[in-house]
Amino acid sequence: MLEELDIKNFALIESAHIEFEKGFTVLSGETGAGKSILIGSLAFLLGGKSGTEQIRAGCHEAQVSGVFFLENKETFLWLDEHGIESEENRIIIRRVIRDNGKSSAWIGGTPVTRVILSEFSAFLVDIHGQHEQQSLMKVAEHRRYLDIYAGIVGEVSSFTSIYNQLVEKRKILENLNSNESERNAKIDMLNFAVSEISDANLKAGEDEELEAEENRLSSFEKLYADIEEINSAFEGEGENGIIF
Repeated sequence: MLEELDIKNFALIESAHIEFEKGFTVLSGETGAGKSILIGSLAFLLGGKSGTEQIRAGCHEAQVSGVFFLENKETFLWLDEHGIESEENRIIIRRVIRDNGKSSAWIGGTPVTRVILSEFSAFLVDIHGQHEQQSLMKVAEHRRYLDIYAGIVGEVSSFTSIYNQLVEKRKILENLNSNESERNAKIDMLNFAVSEISDANLKAGEDEELEAEENRLSSFEKLYADIEEINSAFEGEGENGIIF
């Protein structure tokens, strides 16, 4: 149920705040009184198309927000799935269109895309127009209507709950199997490392011996390079070189 609607700089409206009581509400007035603009602002808030022409002349942005009282169980499930919390069974939706053509939307303080906003809004409001009927055009809603017609909404809800539990259990099982595979791979790697170390026949102090050998070989390479340089110098003067 829509409880409050707040409009700022939308079309011809500079600022408007409307509170709705529980029950049937009628907006009446002469042609041009602004009834269509109110419906247009609500459609914009619910994820309808946006454009800079919706911004009041002389302003940089238009903003519409609404407070909704939640009663549908599916609505709470949707919010849980998307990590959004309601407050006292109420949620605030806000949408802004700027003069650069970009629009932003929030559900309960969480930024969302227009697609996500439209998906959530389908639980809240259904706009009936002369040549359009929103929910009947949404394929995702067809199954819900069929379930209602068949009188199996309760059974579908129970099945959905059980199915979600099954999906969660499958994820846990996959994680367990994956962890076991990783554990076996790590055991194989460690066994290989142990085997390599055993075959190397390492002994105490061997690393110091190897380091000393490396230093000796490095010194030999330097000495050999120096001798080669000396031989080249003697050959350049026409003398016999020093040969080892």
